[in-house]
Amino acid sequence: MVLAEIFKCIYIHSYFKSKENKSLENIVFVPENHLFYKRLIERYGSYEFDHLKNVETCKIMLPALNLIRIFQGLAWFSIGVALLCPKILVFSSLFGEKESPERVECEYGVLLPTWQHIKFKGKKAFDFLLDHKEINKDNTVFILFPQSFRIGSVERGTWIKNQEQQGYKFLLLPDLKKIRDLLIAQKRVGFLFNPISLFLGMVQCLDLTPLFISGFVKSCVVYLQWATILSQVHIQNYIYSNQEGWNQIAANILIRKNGGVTWNYSFFIGGGVLYTRDSNYGDVRHLLWAFLNSDHFLGPNQDVIEYHRVHRQKVRHYHVIGNIYSEMIRENIEEMDRDEFIYQYFGKNVSKKTIVISSFDTTFIADDNAFTSYDDAIAYYRDILKLLNETRELLMVVKPSKNEELLVTSEVAWGSPEKGRIITGLWDKLKANPRVYWAGDAADNPVIMAMSDLVITHCMSSPTGEALGARKKAIWYESGDKHRGLVYDQVPGLVVHGYNELKERVSELLYSFGDEEYNKFLEKYIRGKVESHLDGLALSRFRRLILAEKE
Repeated sequence: MVLAEIFKCIYIHSYFKSKENKSLENIVFVPENHLFYKRLIERYGSYEFDHLKNVETCKIMLPALNLIRIFQGLAWFSIGVALLCPKILVFSSLFGEKESPERVECEYGVLLPTWQHIKFKGKKAFDFLLDHKEINKDNTVFILFPQSFRIGSVERGTWIKNQEQQGYKFLLLPDLKKIRDLLIAQKRVGFLFNPISLFLGMVQCLDLTPLFISGFVKSCVVYLQWATILSQVHIQNYIYSNQEGWNQIAANILIRKNGGVTWNYSFFIGGGVLYTRDSNYGDVRHLLWAFLNSDHFLGPNQDVIEYHRVHRQKVRHYHVIGNIYSEMIRENIEEMDRDEFIYQYFGKNVSKKTIVISSFDTTFIADDNAFTSYDDAIAYYRDILKLLNETRELLMVVKPSKNEELLVTSEVAWGSPEKGRIITGLWDKLKANPRVYWAGDAADNPVIMAMSDLVITHCMSSPTGEALGARKKAIWYESGDKHRGLVYDQVPGLVVHGYNELKERVSELLYSFGDEEYNKFLEKYIRGKVESHLDGLALSRFRRLILAEKE
């Protein structure tokens, strides 16, 4: 490695010296292995290499660089064999499983990567995609990540066993940080002593990942995890939502290589779409949403689709279908007894003056510069308490996005013990109020929104978009001005800033806007902007598109 860097420094120094009297504006330094990456990206992405057409490569350096790469490969392989082989021999004899059975065909595979995808009950439960006719328990498998249960309060084995007793099928991606799972994965995919597997095992078990190959190692992890799954089942349609990053890029490639079709539904309102003032989505592109290359991308509105189109993608089809959770709200409106719900959770008989508001927050981040910082959370809940106390006829359902543990534990991503306890202190005040039903983070969102007269969501979390899709009265609220002037703030009355605006807009929607007037507002400002259809049938569209793929 040191020798390689020395050669590079010598070459760059000599090149600069030869150009002393010439302009250096158009110089581009390209890694010696750029041809390999060029072929890789051209195959799986759409990035153009026009600006490299006139780049000159120093041919004299290539033999030396090739020798260096060979030396590095042998060195890493030798280290892997010396350190890992004894462990593999011992543990494979103790824990090795038999060869996996013949692959089974499965029409649908649904990804459940986190506790957030598992915790809900009711219509928003993990199996919401199933229509129990064409898409059912027999032809669908649910894929769990190792970390799916790390934050939840449910033991993984018990939860899976209970669901399997009801006829659901699951596959669990192996946790390659555990030596036993690593060995089982290696044996299942049939390369126990392959150099890649030895190298990967060394990195995972001994934590010796060099920075310059971290991307390669991470891709190997995904390959080994998914190869274990794909050695057991052939998935014809792989369905996931809101998974962005290198691991999903690798998973999509593997699914397609195995003859599967990938479906990505973006259920949040649109990522970078939210942070533009002029709908110039090229200015708010982000690497997170590039090169995902799903076969199908589905979104709640045209803005989301256009935002994703400006990224480097090879998406086969884009679909504007609306918000899939809006259909669950619409179904609950038709099925539920609102009066009974209110009596059950508030202990009050319903009168003409009974008004129910539901409050949803978002994912808060322990960073003062974030759009949704812990200070924003504190201000939000203080204003919600104030609204509750000043409006005595009001009943309120409070549904936080995360539980207390995620807010106050420093080891958890975005946790803040100091400010998290201030937030949970405000939660305690809400829980103690007899006009509040504290639903908790795992509550049934569609039921709550169905029985609410108004939905309030902290900017810019998805529940307000879901409610609008079902033609419910809904707003986004923030106590400050971080979202002032952004694209959805330009919709009149949709985003509310500060307590005075909040109180005024709540009063207007509850006491001045009848159903007919509010429907006119939806048609004029919401249809085609925030929500594409406003008919609460997006989930049915999603299912029809998936079923049409088989024909």
